[in-house]
Amino acid sequence: MRTLFILIALCSSLSTFAAQPNIIFIEVDDLLYTYTSVWGSKTSPTPTMDRLAKAGFVFDQAMCQGMMCGPSRNSLMSGKYPHQLGFYQNGDMKKLPEKTWTLPHELKKNGYTTAWIGKSHLKPFFANKKAKTAEDTFNEFFGFDHSLHTLGRALVGDDDREEGGKDSGPNPYMQFLEKSGYLDQYKADAKAGRNSTIPEDAYLDGWFAKNTVDYIASYDKAKPLFLWVNFSVPHGPYDVADPYHQPFENAKMPGITKVENYEHPESLIKRTRSYGNEKKAIEDQRGFHANIAFMDHSVDRILTALKEKDMLDNSWIVFFSDQGVMSGAHGLIHKSTLFRPVTQPSLIIRPPNGIPAGKRLSQPVELMDLLPTFLEIGGMKSSKAPAGVSLTPLFKGEPITRTHTFAEIEDWIVVSDGHYRLIRSVKDEGAFLFDDLADPENLKNIAKDKPEVVKSLGEQIDTWLKQTGERLKPKTM
Repeated sequence: MRTLFILIALCSSLSTFAAQPNIIFIEVDDLLYTYTSVWGSKTSPTPTMDRLAKAGFVFDQAMCQGMMCGPSRNSLMSGKYPHQLGFYQNGDMKKLPEKTWTLPHELKKNGYTTAWIGKSHLKPFFANKKAKTAEDTFNEFFGFDHSLHTLGRALVGDDDREEGGKDSGPNPYMQFLEKSGYLDQYKADAKAGRNSTIPEDAYLDGWFAKNTVDYIASYDKAKPLFLWVNFSVPHGPYDVADPYHQPFENAKMPGITKVENYEHPESLIKRTRSYGNEKKAIEDQRGFHANIAFMDHSVDRILTALKEKDMLDNSWIVFFSDQGVMSGAHGLIHKSTLFRPVTQPSLIIRPPNGIPAGKRLSQPVELMDLLPTFLEIGGMKSSKAPAGVSLTPLFKGEPITRTHTFAEIEDWIVVSDGHYRLIRSVKDEGAFLFDDLADPENLKNIAKDKPEVVKSLGEQIDTWLKQTGERLKPKTM
């Protein structure tokens, strides 16, 4: 282990191009951490995630900051919490501020080639929308040298425009389907509500994987690479091809659970839905498992491409989800709430060459912590991310300064110390305390039993708000 820590320290400190490691972010959508074998699932094998876990650091107490795709992804890109942007729901914000700090811009300053491939809920400021294409604007604003971005499967439908509406360019995925002759078949599958019948590399996430593999194969290794891959799976619809569904057709599923001693405030679950019956929940859970299997396979394709290009041993692999989802817990489906199944982002970080047997960490961390961590690893110790705490001491077996993690939706804030979770209203609707270790689904409110913990964690929220500034109202521009 001593040799490992020395190697990692060297990766963090050397600034020449030859010594800089590649940084590969692999972000997936709506992954529920308990539906992976890394976190103990017996019904959902995730062998690729398992390999990363056995050679990397598994974060058992991680927290994403936004509880829907847009807030989570734009917060991580910009280093700003949702309340600093006024961005709590996907529809809140049309564009980020014009001079937004971004991680890719910072890494470019130190010689990295930067690339984004996959789903995008990012909101670039369209400063010169008439003069530039959507791709040019995306790259210029966020700092990417290369990008291929489109909507996720839940939104893409048969629309031929990107998510910026009339001012955006054509949707490249729909263009691909039309050019390759699969558009009608794709639309027929969607209309019939059936599993995909188009080839795997024509299915949206297979197309993302194929484009990523091709990009890696053609990459000039002379410069360090920062690559951010974004899959739409395992987000619904649960329509991956039949072979991915077959192992789960009769598998026992978790079903639904019910809260024990409290009722949900409407403002805490207003964007979730209740399952009418357990049969529907189990049907969805089986489809969810199929999508996760496809996701795991797609990640393997990327790792294989890196290995074949002889880039894997010099790459940090960072696997995470934008957020989780309620999939029967509390009898609910969807996200935009602050219970642990939604806030835990399935974070795994595998360093170059890996580490023997992997290491599980109970240290509370935020997705925001990836920003200062990989600025440092990229050789940019003088650069400072707007938010986050560097995790590099953890990789050397040393402590970090973070003691609590935070996340939010428009009416509620959550804080965790890695053991207890306090969910507190910003409109005096009360507070709920959960033991995340004994009750990971947050079914039992123990606030009355531990008023001292409620008080202590509440003070942490107050301090965090003082440090991070005004809590903006949801923006509509």
